[in-house]
Amino acid sequence: MADAVIAVTGEGPTDYGHLIFDKKNGPQWEWGPVLDLLENCIKDYEIEDRPDFRQVRKEELKDVKLLRSDRGLKGLAVPARKFK
Repeated sequence: MADAVIAVTGEGPTDYGHLIFDKKNGPQWEWGPVLDLLENCIKDYEIEDRPDFRQVRKEELKDVKLLRSDRGLKGLAVPARKFK
């Protein structure tokens, strides 16, 4: 099991993929070219533990709130974002 989970989203099927409805197996996710790009980055940077990539549809992002927090940051640091 991966230590890191990366949420991947995009504008459409040409970015990150799309959902296919299969009568036999139910809904299946078909990844777009972004997964190939991420896999190439893993190889280029010689990352040993492959993170777990999870697709997030635009409709699901409405339920996610991004909050800004500047607690503990000093200088020119950009406020961190965290999921609530």
